[in-house]
This record gives sequence, C-alpha cells and structure tokens, in this order.
Amino acid sequence: MGCIRDKAKWELEESFVIDAQDKLGFSRFSSDQLVKTFHRYSPEFHLQQHQLEQAFAELGISLSEEKAQFYNKFKEIPVESQYYRLLQRKRTLQEDREVQYSTKKLVSMGIILSKSKPKEKLQSLFFDYDIDISSKLSEEEIETMISNVVEISFNYLPSLAAIYHPDFQIEIERYSRHLARHSSSFIGYLKYFIYGNRRSSISQAEFTNPSPQQEELIMFTDPSAMRKFVMKEFEVGEPPGEIKLKGEPKKLNSEKVVTWNKRKLRKKEKVKKRKQELQEILSEEENKP
Repeated sequence: MGCIRDKAKWELEESFVIDAQDKLGFSRFSSDQLVKTFHRYSPEFHLQQHQLEQAFAELGISLSEEKAQFYNKFKEIPVESQYYRLLQRKRTLQEDREVQYSTKKLVSMGIILSKSKPKEKLQSLFFDYDIDISSKLSEEEIETMISNVVEISFNYLPSLAAIYHPDFQIEIERYSRHLARHSSSFIGYLKYFIYGNRRSSISQAEFTNPSPQQEELIMFTDPSAMRKFVMKEFEVGEPPGEIKLKGEPKKLNSEKVVTWNKRKLRKKEKVKKRKQELQEILSEEENKP
C-alpha cells in the first residue's frame, strides 16, 4: 500500500508542476519562434529587465507577480557566467557586472515547453548551444545543455508549482529535493546515451535525428517525462523499464542501461583499486626501517 500511496503522491505533485509550467504560456508557440524572439532582444547571452519585458510583450505573455518571482531564478552576473569568455571583449563593460537574466536558460525552458515536436525541439536546442557555430556540439556544450535543461525541469519548474500551490509547498519541495538528489546521476545517464563513446563532438544530424535506440533524446525534450522517469527508476534503483511520453508507451533498451551501469561500476572499481594500491605503498613506507 505504501508504494501505491507514494506513486499517487508523485502524480499529484507532478500535476501541480505541469499546471504551473502551463501558466508560463510557452506551449502556444513553436520552439523556433521562442528562440528568435528571445535572441532578438538579447544580442549576446543575457537580457536586462527591460529587454525581458519587451520579449514577453512581443509574445503577448503577461509578467505576473508570481512569474516575476519565478524568473529571479534565471538571474546571474554575466562576467561570472561560463559564456562570457566567448565574447572576447577587450574590456569589461559596466553592464556585464550587473545582474541580468540568462538567455540560454530562458530559451532552453521555452524550447522544452513549446508546442513543437521532439525533432523540432532538438533542432532548436542544437542551434542554441552550438555557440561556436561549428554545426557540431562539443562535449562541453552538450554537458552545459543537459545540465541547464535538467536544472530547469527538476528545480526551477517545481519551484514555480510551489508558488502557485502554497498549500502543497512542503510536498512539492520534497518532490524537487528527491529529483535534485538524482540529478547528477541522471545527467550522466543522459550524457552517456546522447554523447555515447564520442570524444570530440556530435553532429547536427546525429543529434536531431535520433535512432530508435536513442529514445533518451526524445525524453530529453519533455520535462514531465524526465521527472517521471527519475521518480520511477532512480528511486528503486532498477534498470529502466517503460516510460510514457505523448504517444504509446515506449520501452527503453535495458541492454544499454546494463552497459551504462557496468561502465559506472568499472570506474568505481578502478578508483577503489587505486586507493588500495596507495594504501599499500604508504604502509610499506611506514614499515621501512
């Protein structure tokens, strides 16, 4: 009975998150439209307050008190961001030291909440994170993209649900904490299946045209599917079984999961073995006359 109650509770909390993210209004637009609108008002990687308001005004999205509180999560200081070095400025501008909104994260959220199909979302994500315009995503660019999308899905959006549903704030925050506990493992999981054994980059064709064996890429475009996946699979510690996206239930390749788990285990065993070797060396040194 406990498992049934837990499952029901997860579904209730997830319904609050879905309700809250729908209130943002992005589901009325295509991912391409959202990307172009935000970047029109953000020539670089950040938006000032008036630019954010202009972008929302063009989209016809109201900036309510709840939403304004939520968007504070997207604030950062440009000079401290990982993208600043790409600007290659000869001197630091005063505005770069002022708190602004992260365009990358805002666009990422817009893409995954848009009405576009998975392939179109993947194309938009690729465009947004191909920072050097090389038509390829480097390992660093992929990791940044995955980390941003997971943080938005597991942390930011549940926090919005807590704002809109204060009576269930404790339950929603507990839900978000559980997701956050597994976010690092889930990021590694996604990175492994998206990036595979490549050591340099992934092309646009590889990223935007996933094979049937790369269903994780489809899940990556649906924040609700990612949250449900983690609550179902990472809680019990079993290899992934079925997850339900917007169509028929899809079965993940358990053989791939076993490969991923073995890879993690081998890494742990190597670290353990190395520690033992170091301890033996230290022990020998101590026993020397």
